[in-house]
Amino acid sequence: MDSSFKMKILHVIPSISRRRGGPSTAILSMVRELRRKGVDASILTTNDNHIHRDRYSPLGCWFWIDDVPVLMFPAIDSRSKLIREFLISPQLSYWLIRNINNYDALHIHSVFSYCSSTSMLIARLMKIPYIVRTIGQLNKWSLSQSRMRKIIMLFLVENANLRHATAIHVTSEYERQELSHVCKGKNILCLELGVDIPNSAEPRSQSIGNSKIIRFVFLSRIHPKKQLDLLLQTLAHLYNDENEKLWKLFIAGDGENDYISYLKSLVEDYGIGCNVEWMGHLYEEQKFRLLTISDWYVLPSKSENFGLSVVESLSSGLPVIISSEVGISDIVFRYNAGLVVGQNMSLEDALRFALKGVPNEMRRAASQLATERFSWQPIIQKLSLFYNEQFLPQTKK
Repeated sequence: MDSSFKMKILHVIPSISRRRGGPSTAILSMVRELRRKGVDASILTTNDNHIHRDRYSPLGCWFWIDDVPVLMFPAIDSRSKLIREFLISPQLSYWLIRNINNYDALHIHSVFSYCSSTSMLIARLMKIPYIVRTIGQLNKWSLSQSRMRKIIMLFLVENANLRHATAIHVTSEYERQELSHVCKGKNILCLELGVDIPNSAEPRSQSIGNSKIIRFVFLSRIHPKKQLDLLLQTLAHLYNDENEKLWKLFIAGDGENDYISYLKSLVEDYGIGCNVEWMGHLYEEQKFRLLTISDWYVLPSKSENFGLSVVESLSSGLPVIISSEVGISDIVFRYNAGLVVGQNMSLEDALRFALKGVPNEMRRAASQLATERFSWQPIIQKLSLFYNEQFLPQTKK
């Protein structure tokens, strides 16, 4: 690790819980790689752990996770979902007011959350530059959810926060286009997220032909926008067609209990309980093992600014079946690293194709895409260069 740090960048994110999905999962790797590149990067966050609060991590003092310095403050807990999800943490704001001048800039991840919104406001008032990664929350689909609350927040604080940001960080061209109606004329930093590329993937068995069960994996936060219900419905239709019992679906991820119960009731109603296995939340080694025994990754999401779990699957040599609303779908299509629903293909057509097996050239394309576009080294090189150009004081250059 380069100890001669040139800049101090504070990354502010409402949660680093892996149960929150891609944005929270990627932040630790991003900051770790920045530190290796010579940037004095650290994380300010809350003790959110999805539905619960983290009761085990130290609060109010710096500690280390995977070679990354983290400062965590308690978020107010409440039976009210609205209050609980807003992640209100007055102690975090108080600390930031007292310490923000120790940093050259802030990199803020998320909008419409107490931590991110107040941190941008504090930075504005104290004239500290910042960039904001919107994590898809300004996409049209996301803005249509809890619409009135978001309109009010945009009017009261977020429009000004976005207007004063040095740049808006997006992770795909899809997200850049979706933001054009909100952040017109802003400096846009289009930079993908990365994954740790395995040195070598475990060998996969040949699956061309109908001699074996095809194993699909859904690995994501379980939320209505992911359209897992549509996937179950389509697979059930295939079950009752000529492809009966030729597939298995692994569902890995967390979500609201009521919604998961609803999905499980669909599985029973469709009569496909023997074909569906609920894995719950998986940690890194468990996730990697699941990917290496699967044939296809499936995510027919309504809106996805990037799709970190898609990239994780590609890095394991696993071709993907994704909707055209997934941020990196255009790259997947160009590389022929999977099937894109909406690109002249329905979800049913894609699954029918997948049941015939996995073309070896598609496996190779999946690994090639992950290595060429989503390894951390070139991504962090671009991000640290951006920091240097935008935030490095002249006296340090």
